[in-house]
Amino acid sequence: MKRKIVAIIFSVFLSTTIWSQTTNNLDHYKCFVLNFKASNEKITLKEWNNYAHDYHYETFEKYRNDEFEWMDKLSIIKKDFIKDIANISITDDFSIFSSFKFNEYDFEHLGFPLEVAEGYSYEFSPDRFIHKSKSFRVFFSNITDFNFLPIDKNIARQLIIDKKDKDGEIKRYITVKINMKMIPFEEEIYSLTNKKFGRSSYKILLFKITEIKFFDDSNQLIGYIKNPYL
Repeated sequence: MKRKIVAIIFSVFLSTTIWSQTTNNLDHYKCFVLNFKASNEKITLKEWNNYAHDYHYETFEKYRNDEFEWMDKLSIIKKDFIKDIANISITDDFSIFSSFKFNEYDFEHLGFPLEVAEGYSYEFSPDRFIHKSKSFRVFFSNITDFNFLPIDKNIARQLIIDKKDKDGEIKRYITVKINMKMIPFEEEIYSLTNKKFGRSSYKILLFKITEIKFFDDSNQLIGYIKNPYL
């Protein structure tokens, strides 16, 4: 069942209980490492300095005014980063935790329509409020294959009960874990996505979703959607 929905960008949020179940959760740092791993781009001195500012701020602030001391410290920072590049693979499985909005239960098809559409994305920035490294915007090549959650009526009824407040309002957002794999930069879809959604303020990374898991408010798994083409 397909519905045309305006693309919505949701901020990533952390659900601490579920978040701890996997070690390969995507964040800005992993995006940063993956970008250089996949592109084989030469890292410029400016990019090294930006990275050091965002991820080694105390060292950066202490030594940056003495260019000789700073280059010694930067060489150590570089070695650690290069190790991280070596230890990551673009074929690894990655995850994002967030929330989807779901609409009224479809009693004919037995499930919830989900408000997802082409252009659905997540932006990652360094944790520092003032940061110098470029942000990353993660897009999904197959998000529209995941716009309907099949779910038993009894489980769906309980979900609605749990989401209902004392005034009868229903909070129609559900916690999701998106499992995915990165798409190599040489794929043509990068050119198309950059043309459609590219901005100078962020770098685009593309992923293909392999599975989405859905959790209730007590972090119990209540449903999932697998990629039908895998």
